Amino acid sequence: MNAPTPGWYPDPQDPLRTRYWTGSGWTDHAPPNPPQWVVPAQPRIRDPKLKWWLLLIAAVFAVSIGTAIAVTSETDEPDPQSYRSGKLAGAPIADVPLQLGSASSVEEACTAALQSFKRRGMASDYVDEDWISGCIAGVHDRHNGGNYAP
Repeated sequence: MNAPTPGWYPDPQDPLRTRYWTGSGWTDHAPPNPPQWVVPAQPRIRDPKLKWWLLLIAAVFAVSIGTAIAVTSETDEPDPQSYRSGKLAGAPIADVPLQLGSASSVEEACTAALQSFKRRGMASDYVDEDWISGCIAGVHDRHNGGNYAP
């Protein structure tokens, strides 16, 4: 009978280990078990609320960025139609002396004129702030002897 040659073979009593065969018998020498590879568990978000908080924070961040872009992209230029119409209306206002009973400043006179135009349906498409700025510019142009050219 041919015996296996001396060497390391699977242990007949524990197939996960190896033992040394001398050619005539097994020795007590056995290497330690090889390390067992364990697949690490996938990390999980332990608190399901955390996921919603993260989504909420991301949404708020996105809205903030969008708002910042929208605000910075606006120009400081007045609406041309509103400004021009207000400037045309400002010239006649300059010819009327301001009375303490009605309007005490050019801005109040221009605001009153705009409200009057709106009541008559003549200034519905204008941007109030730009119309009043144009009106004030028209009053100042007239007082300074300037001729208005729209």
